[in-house]
Amino acid sequence: MRTGEEEPTYKLVVEEDVEIEALFSVDQIMPPEFVFDLYHRLADPGENTFIPPVNIY
Repeated sequence: MRTGEEEPTYKLVVEEDVEIEALFSVDQIMPPEFVFDLYHRLADPGENTFIPPVNIY
């Protein structure tokens, strides 16, 4: 979602047993060079470092 946009909302009325599958996608993927450069700038060599992808996005 881009800044300033509202999240879409959906209303679903289920009147019997059904199987539902939702597929989500990101409209832009960060180049690997950017991600690795960011990791190397933020990572502490003496610690385990995890940066959630959504935070990078």
